[in-house]
Amino acid sequence: WDSTGERLALLPSGITTVLLYTLATRDTTKLDTNMKELAFLSWAKSAKMLAVGTGKGNVLIYNDALGKKVPIMGKHTRRITCGAWNSEGRLALGSEDRQVTVSKSEGDTIRQLGVKMEPTEIYFHDKKDEEKKLRKENTISINVGRKTIYLYRVFAAEADQDRDNPIELAFQERYGNIQCHRWFGEGYILIGFQSGFVVVISTHNKEMSEEVHSARYHKDVLSDVAYCGALDRAATCGGNLIKIIDMVGQECNEIKSDSIEFESNVVLDKLQWTQDGQVLSVSTQGGDVHSYLASLPVINDVCETRLVYLTSLLELTVLDVLTDDISKIQIETEPAFVALGTNHVAVGMNNQAWFYRIDSEGQQAHRVNQRDYLGTVEEVQLNERYAAVLSEGRVQLHVIEAGEDPGEEEDLIYPDKGHANDISCVGMTQNFLMFGTKRGSIHYYYLEDKALVNEYRHEDGEIRQLYPNPPGTRVLFVDGRHAVNLFNPVNDQVLPVPKFTGALESMLWDSADPNVFVLADNRQFYVYVYTPVSISGALISFVGTTARPTGFCPILMYNGMITCQLKSGSLER
Repeated sequence: WDSTGERLALLPSGITTVLLYTLATRDTTKLDTNMKELAFLSWAKSAKMLAVGTGKGNVLIYNDALGKKVPIMGKHTRRITCGAWNSEGRLALGSEDRQVTVSKSEGDTIRQLGVKMEPTEIYFHDKKDEEKKLRKENTISINVGRKTIYLYRVFAAEADQDRDNPIELAFQERYGNIQCHRWFGEGYILIGFQSGFVVVISTHNKEMSEEVHSARYHKDVLSDVAYCGALDRAATCGGNLIKIIDMVGQECNEIKSDSIEFESNVVLDKLQWTQDGQVLSVSTQGGDVHSYLASLPVINDVCETRLVYLTSLLELTVLDVLTDDISKIQIETEPAFVALGTNHVAVGMNNQAWFYRIDSEGQQAHRVNQRDYLGTVEEVQLNERYAAVLSEGRVQLHVIEAGEDPGEEEDLIYPDKGHANDISCVGMTQNFLMFGTKRGSIHYYYLEDKALVNEYRHEDGEIRQLYPNPPGTRVLFVDGRHAVNLFNPVNDQVLPVPKFTGALESMLWDSADPNVFVLADNRQFYVYVYTPVSISGALISFVGTTARPTGFCPILMYNGMITCQLKSGSLER
């Protein structure tokens, strides 16, 4: 896959063309190289450039954005076996002539290294050095003869004694031949052995070659390993089986539920993730390519004890965490946002939204409305009757289902004409619509009377986010200084939330207790209790923290239990 995840390059054996598959249109085009014995290809990391190597040692650089081909003859004297780009457009190539070259994208050779055996893999990466400041991607790792891995500092100064002295990583004989290796994290290498073992080692100077993890994931043979930084997961394949490994921290845990098994006569060959981790592609020795949806956009919303989340690109699931009742909604396009109300779900993208009614478990959800708005939709809030849509500094309030008379109730658009469109966030409960502005004000709108009933002006700038509790009697908000506060609309009292200094990622009110809430940064959950009446007046008490597992996106809290969505689309409590 290219760096955008939009184009897949395939190299069929025995022909002079490269196949380019476009994911969005599912079209396949042919790139004629005018070269024989094509043996290798690799996309650049930061540009739409494709390198193609041949059995004669020649190279073709193809600019996919411009459709321009640049042939480079005689780069090596024998077959090119491997190669890699770095983020600065440098291309390293290995060949059967036991030479490794590092070149500019125009083809000029910068460095040439000799190795003892044929190189089968090359990768650029940052090797940590506690004593010296080194440029990004300063090191190339080379799988030499499938027996050992060499680490070269290819961009070191000529006077540096380490420039031409590689670090050699050796392994236990019982592991057998090295099939492939992948860098991940800060200086760790994931190594797959043909015998089925997967080993993780460190390249930090103080723990060089130290094994962090070792396990046998395939009984007979391992053919490839792929790592995805966006998911922090690895995929291995061997025989007819794909396995997925969670690489969070330095721990490696197989996710057995995500394993993929093919028919017994299928032999898997190569694996590749898209950069964002959404698609995992695998090729077979029979010439087939299979692509799997490996992760989903984390899109969700909550209403009381129910939540809605994406379970496939064209399917939403509504779950009641109290009763475990489930409803499925089939949608027509992949959504950019979703909102959940008492009886409805809204989905949409750009300036459009579609509204579905969900009556009870087992009944098919049906679309009841479709709306186009004046600008790109930034946020949608629903209650039993209304939808509030934030778009380009304005809030549009309208009924979800208009009934028999479309003019039964006119839309409300706030602010009125002649006023600045400066609304930055919106919230809604069954009785109130509330919104914050860039000027630092919070407005309360009573839906039954269709009138503004409260306006509060905050001293510390813009209101960035609003999180009302279910009754709407208290609101958590984030101000222009990124501080979290609790607002009481009855008396305009504002209390700062204590002991939270992280970067806020989520806020949750407990659906079972309107005075308990949780804040989350990327590492911990912070638990608080709001006491409206005490001898010291209203106060917020900090209860404590609990660790937030990596990759867990909190959605809903009920009676102290937090439900989270994972990148795979599944839920955990």
